[in-house]
Order: sequence, then structure tokens, then C-alpha cells
Amino acid sequence: GLRMGADVYSAQEEVCETVIPDMLPDAARVADTITSVTLRDWLPREGGAEIRAAAHVHVICAAEEADGAEKEICVDTMLSFTHHAELPGVPADAELLCEAELVSADARLLNPRKLFVRVEISFRTRAFVREERAITVGTSGEEGLMTLTQEARIRLMTGTGVRTFTAEADVGDLASVMAMKEKIEREFTLPDIYVTAAVAQYAWKEVLDQPVEDYESQFRTCVLQNVFMAKAFVPHMKEQGYGRIVGINTECAMRCGKTESAYDAGKRGMDGVMRVLAKEVGPFGVTVNQVAPGWTISERDRAAHTERDPKYEASVPLARRGTDQEIANAVLFLASDLASFITGAHLPVNGGTEMPAI
Repeated sequence: GLRMGADVYSAQEEVCETVIPDMLPDAARVADTITSVTLRDWLPREGGAEIRAAAHVHVICAAEEADGAEKEICVDTMLSFTHHAELPGVPADAELLCEAELVSADARLLNPRKLFVRVEISFRTRAFVREERAITVGTSGEEGLMTLTQEARIRLMTGTGVRTFTAEADVGDLASVMAMKEKIEREFTLPDIYVTAAVAQYAWKEVLDQPVEDYESQFRTCVLQNVFMAKAFVPHMKEQGYGRIVGINTECAMRCGKTESAYDAGKRGMDGVMRVLAKEVGPFGVTVNQVAPGWTISERDRAAHTERDPKYEASVPLARRGTDQEIANAVLFLASDLASFITGAHLPVNGGTEMPAI
């Protein structure tokens, strides 16, 4: 796991002079300046980071010629930045995330052949220090809901090579979720990343036959689960300026098949909560995304040798069922900094059974 060790803002200004290929009249002026900034790379250095960036400046110069026509000449120039950000007290093995943003840019003509360009860029450097992290496991007190088996707990504790911590809660109950959060904070450390996956199990029936209690259980474990988890763990993420939230949705929410009404209602409600939350916490460096699996092969299938289902596989463009590892891969991607500019996404991982339209 990582915790943020520093968040440093700094700025740098660069200037250059560029020779214009064509002579302009004495009354020439700079009509427009268009600037784009590219962050090239960053490297850890003793007590900080060395950041390399570039600014591409497109300058449009204009002047009125003797016949009254306006002449334009476009000049492109590139300014290179090598910036040192100081990160006192941050260890050399810290992981860095850097951002570069244009502050201001201007250009002026020194004479009809020479252009002066000035660009200022602000840099934000964030250092993340590796430490032991909490793994939060949400379960439900209701019989038939997903739980973590003792065997899985042992594998979780011993198979990763890092210290872990298990805390249980009924994720459909706010008091239970908050008690779990307090236990984690007291005995371990609050997570930077959490994944919501628990859901109540029930017998699927057509709408007219489905008990009302099943709709209520789906609302509680799909919609309210994500509300309660956000209330518990998002304040810490906002305070530190970093967080990753991934919710497990389903292909069924797009398919809306017969007998799926309670499940689909819960998951579509969850989708609304997650999209709104993404907009609300985005300014604090927290991303919120969803993975929508198809009918996935799990350890239960492997134990019962039920991995194959020709009828379902025939409906999948990739002609097979997905695996739990493939779902985990998608979650890992969205939880990593490879997806640092992705939020509000609903990612189908179903072999193509449902393809959202644009």
C-alpha cells in the first residue's frame, strides 16, 4: 500500500528568443498565442524529484501591408523545462506522481525579425511512501450473503507476502460499517483504495411474483452499501488528496433480462450513486469507477466442475465465460495510477455480451 508523504507545488518560468523566417513590417504585432504543455518524465533525486516538461508555443504575428492587406506569419517554438521539486524528508524509494499545468504565456516582437516568448508552468509533485495497507472485507449478517471463508482468510493472510488485516461488517447497515471503520483506524490504518462487491442473494422471480423484501435487500446491499462505505472512508481520502474506489456492478444492469428486476434495480441504483460520487470527490484526487462482470467462473465453479455453459457461451462474442482473475485485473487497473485520469467509468468485463453505445 501507499500513503501520501508529500504534496508540493512549485513553478518555473522559461524564456527564449526566436528568429522569424520572414521580415515583418515595423508595425507588426502578436495577434494570438496558443500554448500546450507536455509532461515528459520525472525521476527521483536526493531530497526531491527532477521533472522534465516542454511547452509548445504557436504564435501568430500580423501586420498591415502597404496595400492594406493583413499579413500573417505563424511561428512555432518549443521551451524545455528541467525542474527540481524539493521533497524534504521523503525517502529515496518513494513513488512519485507529477503534474504540469500552464500558468501563463506571452510573446512580443523585439523587432520585425525577432520574437520573445515567456512561459510559466506550475508543477505539482506528490510522493507516496510504501507502507502496510488495510484490506477491508465487507460481508453481511444476513444468511445467504457473500462471506469470506476461513480458508480464503488464511490465503489472504499468508499468500501475499505483506501484512493484512480483516474486518467484517454488514455493509447494508450504517452503524456496522462505521464500527468496522473505527476498528480499522484503531488497529491498523485507513485504506487508500476500497472495492465494494457484497450483495444479497435471493431467488429470482418475475416482477409480479418477486417479494417486496427482495427489492429492499438489493437496495440495501447495492445502493446503501456504496453510500455507507463512502461516508466511512471517503473523508480520509479527501483529506489526503488521493483515493481509489471501485464498485462491482454487473452486465445484468444493461441486459435487464426476465426475472432480474430486483437485482437490476439495485445495480442500476448503485450506478447512479457511483457516477454522482465521482463528480463530487473528483476535485480531491479521488476516482470512482465500476467494473461490470459477465457470468464469471469462480472457485465454486472449479470445485463443482461447472465452468462450461454452452448456451451462455454462445451469446458471448469471445465464446467463453470470463474468470475471476480477469475481473480482478480490471479492478487492479482502475485502482492503479495507470487509470489516474479515469473516473465515472462503467467498464464491462464480459467478453462483449453488452457493449455500451456512445
